[in-house]
Amino acid sequence: MFNAEKTIIKCLNSVVNQLPPDDLEIVIVNDGSTDKSHDIVEKFINENTNFNIKLIDQENKGVSAARNLAIRESKHDFLALIDSDDVWLPGKLKHQSEILLKYDADFIGALHNNMPLGFPYKLEGDIFRVSFEKLMIKMAPSTITSLFKKDLIERAGFYDEKQKYTEDGNLWLRFSKCGKMIILNKNYAIAGDFKPLFGQSGLSGNLKGMYKGEIKNIKDMLGLKYINSFQYLLYFSYITLKYYRRIIIVKLRK
Repeated sequence: MFNAEKTIIKCLNSVVNQLPPDDLEIVIVNDGSTDKSHDIVEKFINENTNFNIKLIDQENKGVSAARNLAIRESKHDFLALIDSDDVWLPGKLKHQSEILLKYDADFIGALHNNMPLGFPYKLEGDIFRVSFEKLMIKMAPSTITSLFKKDLIERAGFYDEKQKYTEDGNLWLRFSKCGKMIILNKNYAIAGDFKPLFGQSGLSGNLKGMYKGEIKNIKDMLGLKYINSFQYLLYFSYITLKYYRRIIIVKLRK
């Protein structure tokens, strides 16, 4: 949470409405907010004492450090992530946990903002299967739709706290090499009041930063020997073309 005084209550209400209090643990990391976010959350906690809610304050270190701290503080075996300007739709956690167990998966995502998933993902019954190769073409799902086993991130490694953009993609790629990932074919989240994925405010608005983050990701995959030098060059070309395409799309919106 960073300077989220206008959105955090809507976000938290969407979380506490997911499951009974005894089945839910909420860890909120205040990442150096300078507005009234801390006081607003503290008031919310005092008004919802039946829920297990923990508020942790830290100096501003960025989203990756905040997520790592929350994950390490959690006592649950299953984790779900949400940003302070996002909302979960009713039934998300219950339905996802059921499907996760049904398919014996380690990670499950869902759709968000009523957006179709598209190529290269193919619907199989009620799910899309995720693989390393598919993620290298199109990163999915959105972080706010994710639910995964804590031991998956302990095996794959935590967020890279030095990475500011596309840090989720880096983690998802490592996840795909350590566990089974699926995406539920159901819309279960609203990201940032339906703002576009790129070209708007927030971290996703920095196209150049996203491009550099994606290049870092494929360099990391090369370093981990998940891809070879030839594949690296192919992915580099693909990411570069995608970057210029995004620039054109943003300019056409204006």
